[in-house]
Amino acid sequence: MPPTDQSTGSWKEVAYWGLLVLVFLSTRWWYHLQGVTFQWDTIYGFMQFLDLALLKDRLIESLWYLHAQPPLMNLVTGLALKAAPDDFPLVSHGMFLVVALCAMVAMVAAARTLGLTRWPSFVLGVAFCSVPQFVVFENWYFYPHLCLSLLVGAACCFLRSGARGGPWMSAGFWMLAALVGIRSVYHPVFFFGAVMAAVALAQAGQALPVARRAAGPVLMVVALLAKNLLVLGLAGTSSWGGISVHKVATDQVSEKQLAALVTDRTLSSVSLERGFDSPDVFKGLSVVRGKDRGVAALDVERKSVKAPAADEYPVNFNHWVYLETSPHYLADAATLARRFPGAFVDAVKWNAGKFLEPVLWDRFLIPNRNRVYWFSTDVERVEAALMPLFPVLFLYGLWAIFRRRTPPGERLFLAFSLGAIAWVTALALLVEIGENNRFRYEVMGLVVLVAAWGTKGLLVRLWELPGRLRPRSPSP
Repeated sequence: MPPTDQSTGSWKEVAYWGLLVLVFLSTRWWYHLQGVTFQWDTIYGFMQFLDLALLKDRLIESLWYLHAQPPLMNLVTGLALKAAPDDFPLVSHGMFLVVALCAMVAMVAAARTLGLTRWPSFVLGVAFCSVPQFVVFENWYFYPHLCLSLLVGAACCFLRSGARGGPWMSAGFWMLAALVGIRSVYHPVFFFGAVMAAVALAQAGQALPVARRAAGPVLMVVALLAKNLLVLGLAGTSSWGGISVHKVATDQVSEKQLAALVTDRTLSSVSLERGFDSPDVFKGLSVVRGKDRGVAALDVERKSVKAPAADEYPVNFNHWVYLETSPHYLADAATLARRFPGAFVDAVKWNAGKFLEPVLWDRFLIPNRNRVYWFSTDVERVEAALMPLFPVLFLYGLWAIFRRRTPPGERLFLAFSLGAIAWVTALALLVEIGENNRFRYEVMGLVVLVAAWGTKGLLVRLWELPGRLRPRSPSP
C-alpha cells in the first residue's frame, strides 16, 4: 500500500529522499560539533557482552554456549572485532549511524503511508530522529537503539504490506526475529503472538500467504529455542529472567524478613545473595551442584579483557552458575509475591515512576546528554506534557482495530504497535527495577507513529493553514 501522494521514481522523489539524507548528516555533524561522542567502550564491562578474547578467537563456540543473552548483539560485536580489531569504534559507529538513518526513512515512509502528506511526514521523521533522546542512544553501543529502529521498521513494513503476503510482510517478520535475537525482552512469546496476529488480521484469502512469509523467521526462532533447550537446558533466550523478577519481588522486603524465610526453608539460600554477584559466591550453596563444562564461556569466572582504566576484570555473567540459580530466584520471587503482595505492588509503583522519567536520566547517558543539556531539557518538557495524552490515543487505536472501516494495513499496524507498547510496558513494570525508562525509549518510535495516525487530520490541516490564511488575488 504505497503512499498516496508519492510519484514513485520521479526526480521529486529522489530529491525528497536525498534531502532527508542530507538533513540526517547535517544534524549528526552538528551534534559532533557539540561534543557528542560515540560510547563504544560498553564492550569491556557490560555484563551483556562475552569476553572480548572469546569473541575474537572462539566466537562460534562461545555463542553456542551463550545463555545470558540472545546471541545477535555478541555475534555482531565478534564479527566487527574480527574484521577490524583496530577500528572497532569506527565500524560500530558507522553501523549505528546506518541503523539510525534507516529508522528515519522508516518513520517518514510510515507517516506517508498513514496518510500524512510529504512535508509533514518529512518534518515528523526528522524531528523525532534528531532530538537528543534519539541521538544520544544512537551514540551508545548497546541494544536500545537497535530495538527502537527494528520496532519502527517492522511497524512500517506491516503497514506497507496492506496485510497481504509479500516482501513487506517478510521484512517485518525478519525484523521481529532479529529483535528476538538481540534482547530477551522480545521473548519468543511476543514474536509468535505477532505472527499469529498478522495471520488473523490478513486480508481475505491472504492468511496462507502471510503464514508462508513467516516460515523462515519462525524456523530461525524455533532453532534458537531448540538449541538452548538441548544444549543448555534453557527454555527461552536468557537465563537471567528469574534473577530480574526476584529483584522486583525483594525490593520492598527487608533483609530480616528474607533471612527468616530462608531459615524456615520457605525460600532457598540464593535469596540472601545478590542475583548478579560473582560465581564464587554461589558455588558453596547447597542448591548449586553443577560443575565446569570444559567451555571457557561457561567456566571462567572473570573475563580476560578489561577496560584500560578499570581496576579489576569484569565478572563473566555467562557462567554456568547462573543457569542453576535463576530458576531458584524465580520460584522464590513467586513465593514472595504471594507472601507480601503489598510489597510487590509498591515495587511496581516505584517502577512505574521510573518508567515515566526522561529516557536520558541514566548514568551511562548523562555525559552526552549534558553536552546538549539545554536542548535535552526542552524536549523532556515536551515529552512530559504530551505523555498524558497517550492513553486516549491507545484506546482510540484499540477501537480502530475492531472498526470495519479501518484499512487492513492500518489495522495490522495498530495491532502490532499497540501490542508491542503494552508488552514492553508490562515487562518494564513487572520484571525490571532501575532501568525502566530505557524500556520506554524502545517504544517511543511506535508511540510517535500511533500519535501521528491518531492526529493526522489535525497535522495536515495545521501544515496547510498558512496557505489557507494567505489572501487570494481577486479573479479578473
